[in-house]
Amino acid sequence: MVAYYILVGGTFAVSWIIYLFRKRQSFLIPKKNYEVIVFFAIVIIMLSLRAESIGRDTERYVDLYRQIQSIPMNELLQNVETEFGYRVLEKLVSYVLRDPQLYLAFVALITMVPIAYLYYKEAELPLLVLSMFLALPVFHMAFTGLRQMVAIAFIVPAYYAVKEKKLLVFLILVAVAFLFHQSAFILLLLYPMYHLSMKIATLAVVVPTVILVLMFNSTIYLWLIRFLPAKFIERYNDVWDTSGNSVLVMFILLAVLAFFLVRTENLDEETAGLRNILILSVLLQCFAPINGFAMRSNYYYIVLLPIAVSRIIYRTDEDKKPFGIAAALGITAVMLFIFFYKGHGGQDGFRIFPYFTCFG
Repeated sequence: MVAYYILVGGTFAVSWIIYLFRKRQSFLIPKKNYEVIVFFAIVIIMLSLRAESIGRDTERYVDLYRQIQSIPMNELLQNVETEFGYRVLEKLVSYVLRDPQLYLAFVALITMVPIAYLYYKEAELPLLVLSMFLALPVFHMAFTGLRQMVAIAFIVPAYYAVKEKKLLVFLILVAVAFLFHQSAFILLLLYPMYHLSMKIATLAVVVPTVILVLMFNSTIYLWLIRFLPAKFIERYNDVWDTSGNSVLVMFILLAVLAFFLVRTENLDEETAGLRNILILSVLLQCFAPINGFAMRSNYYYIVLLPIAVSRIIYRTDEDKKPFGIAAALGITAVMLFIFFYKGHGGQDGFRIFPYFTCFG
């Protein structure tokens, strides 16, 4: 747990030092999100130096990386049927990096740097954004699901393509992400959902929809999965308890805050679009408690949630802003408590606790 305490404590310490320094200079120094740089620098170091036992699937990925070094590229392309993007990436990197530990460092860089860029550029309340990211399950996934994390990193350029209304670029990015993990097809919802006009009156549709999805999530999920490839139907057509209810409750609370703390007319186009993504993430999270694949499909959008919440809170009506900030901090604090509580209690399904380095 020490590594995670260093991650949190180091980030908050840097933020406080920056605050005191800027205050002494009468805030003439331009504000930069240096906390984001420190946070992700520590995360990348942790991911790069982690032992193979850290992360449920890390050992399997390391074994595959060792095996692929002896497989000719032409033979690799002949034997991989789907999602060959990751295997080709492995093979190309193996020509340069023979040590699997260096490969873990490479994946850490290409998956975390895009998210760090997004948060550095867009975070208006950086400590809140980083705290939320730490408490969300996509942070856990970074330690174990290498293949999907590479696909998840495409959410960053895809988001900017959507914001700039570059549909062709967006579709190309989704197609490339799909080559790494087929769950990336869920990114196709990003473009129409971001540009959807949604007002307070829309809650008359959204709220009943969320309730119905929660009531019949098993039936709806089993019906929707019929449209996926046979490979997915065979692997993910079961329904079981994934213990994803706590995250769902937090998302619903954040969505309620997003609608009632700020008037729609006060939202710029980007904040309104991100609020739509928050609603989409709530709907997707309704399926998370019954199936692991459904839960992981939401990870793409979870990356955007801290940015959405920070922008909405920043634009909250002045008379409601203290309550909005307190509520967002409270929800995030609960999520962080659950994060560390599960780590201490050995209830971590991703096996990222306790943290060990590759040096033993």
